[in-house]
Amino acid sequence: MTIPMYLAQTPWEFTQNSHENTNPAWMSCRFSPSHTGLIHIPQQLPENTLLILDDMTPPQGHDADLIRSTLSEIIGKFRCSGILLDFQRPDRPESLQIIEKLLSLPCPVIVSDIYAKELDAPVFLPPIPPCITPEEYCIPWKNRKIYLEIAIQTQTLTLTEHGCQISDCNYKDHRELPHFHPNLCCHYGLCLSDSQATFTLYRSKEDNISLLSSLEQLGVKGCVGLYQDFK
Repeated sequence: MTIPMYLAQTPWEFTQNSHENTNPAWMSCRFSPSHTGLIHIPQQLPENTLLILDDMTPPQGHDADLIRSTLSEIIGKFRCSGILLDFQRPDRPESLQIIEKLLSLPCPVIVSDIYAKELDAPVFLPPIPPCITPEEYCIPWKNRKIYLEIAIQTQTLTLTEHGCQISDCNYKDHRELPHFHPNLCCHYGLCLSDSQATFTLYRSKEDNISLLSSLEQLGVKGCVGLYQDFK
């Protein structure tokens, strides 16, 4: 497997774990609620860590030059492999201005799909739903460098005379899903009644590892998963 898989960890998890033979990612770097810079800035990182900046606290009057200077210092000091801008609040001009300022950083700057469409930057995509093939999912981003979030997921597809309803769900007993779909890289089971057919699709930790082997040809350069799921 040549695609790196980054394990995203909170600052507390970083202090508790060894990072040998892993690709760590630092979570929770955020815009400060009390000044114009950042909070949760790492004081020590292993070389080649992916640094994640999110917008859980939205930017409001923050200093883009100060933020760029802070991140540039971290990159140079710890030799980070890249910056992931995991911005999930759409249609915020100030967020876009900060992103455009940070694109000049001397490392790969990966931008969430919400903002990446019009930018010349690698794109960060949410997890591929179990009911969609990787090829279909990546078509809108053809010829782009893709970084993909991976996650343990479950969906139900309920077929009735009125059509198909797709829902996310929590499914506890995965032993009841005996079948494996190689193109979807997930396990599934089927429950039939007089009025409907319900498919349960589950992509486990092991299924996600299988998924990685099919992604390189689609332009995927790296994957990011939570440490608590894939440790």
